[in-house]
Amino acid sequence: MLNKNKKAQVADSVTWIVATIVIIVLLVLFIFGASMLGSTRVVKGEFRESLLSKSYADKTDLFLVKSLITYYQLDEAGKKYLGKELKILDDKNYFEVNYTIKNQEFAGRLV
Repeated sequence: MLNKNKKAQVADSVTWIVATIVIIVLLVLFIFGASMLGSTRVVKGEFRESLLSKSYADKTDLFLVKSLITYYQLDEAGKKYLGKELKILDDKNYFEVNYTIKNQEFAGRLV
């Protein structure tokens, strides 16, 4: 038997193809927008001036942050030893940020 409604089938198929493409484009735009908004937040809770500005960047030293996290998880003997080592590294200007300020920041968060 011949199908007399071929034009109706083509129109229906094209409608679904276009709708699928529109949905995919919208999803990509929303994912991109969410990632842009998510990247504006800085770890300290401050935000950049705009979504695309790279001018505001909070300096951080990953080694110092990890060391301070470890420092506050140790017992007293471990804190004493690691504290001396961190002070020696600070005296040699090993860290990119100020050790004293970052240490006070971590101590303030724990209170």
